[in-house]
Amino acid sequence: MADRVQHLLIRSWAEVYPETVLAEIAQIPHKLQPEACEHALTALVATDPERTIVLIQSLAPYGARNDATLQEVVRRWSALDPSAALDWVLSASEMDNVASSNPGRFPSNKMDIMRTAFGALGLEDPKRALRLAKLQEDAEYLEGWIMGELAGSNIESAIEVLPLVSQSKRTSATETVAEALAENGEVERGMELLHQYENSSDEEVSWYWFFHSWAGYNAVDLFDRLDQLEPKLRTAAARALGYIHLPGFTQEQLDYISSIYDWDNPPE
Repeated sequence: MADRVQHLLIRSWAEVYPETVLAEIAQIPHKLQPEACEHALTALVATDPERTIVLIQSLAPYGARNDATLQEVVRRWSALDPSAALDWVLSASEMDNVASSNPGRFPSNKMDIMRTAFGALGLEDPKRALRLAKLQEDAEYLEGWIMGELAGSNIESAIEVLPLVSQSKRTSATETVAEALAENGEVERGMELLHQYENSSDEEVSWYWFFHSWAGYNAVDLFDRLDQLEPKLRTAAARALGYIHLPGFTQEQLDYISSIYDWDNPPE
């Protein structure tokens, strides 16, 4: 109990008086120093990012450069000034020591920081975010992350920048945007987007996840339109309906869904 109280007190103190905590960090018990650094620097970056960066370097012996601190500082900074935060993430020597592999867990600490910064910039300046993402080692993952964050926040902007996504990632990015449209109730636009992409690229998209999003928004509407869909799409829609809970559906309706999709031979 005493340890818990200590942690709560140091956290509250650091968040309210970050400058004081950082100035007196050497006097804080050793086991509490990393936590004090984390919360104090996270609070300070909201008002003085330049000083925060300097302190990350000078207070390294106290835990200022550990992964947890950098993750929280970048998270807070990205929400306030995503462009500056990403510039630092891409250039800071501190990032060289962040774990790039965490056994049994994804993403790694380094990727968590990267995607936080890229995702935040994607909401403010998606064109620049995508341009910079293409230069990174994990370009495809970062592009997908940017598009996922953007589609969930500003669907029109996501549609606008789709042509800027790398060709290797454009199919999944298009699916992401279409799914977001379905989740917003714009199922016609989502279907049109997927049809246009298939026709212009000769690539096949995964209709299952689009219908899964549609079913999540309005399963009754999707069920009512099953017979209007072409066979391939009808099967994918029935599969999506079959994998979610459908309260209010009659047994007859559930049986009809099952009759469309061959549950013993799912598509690859």
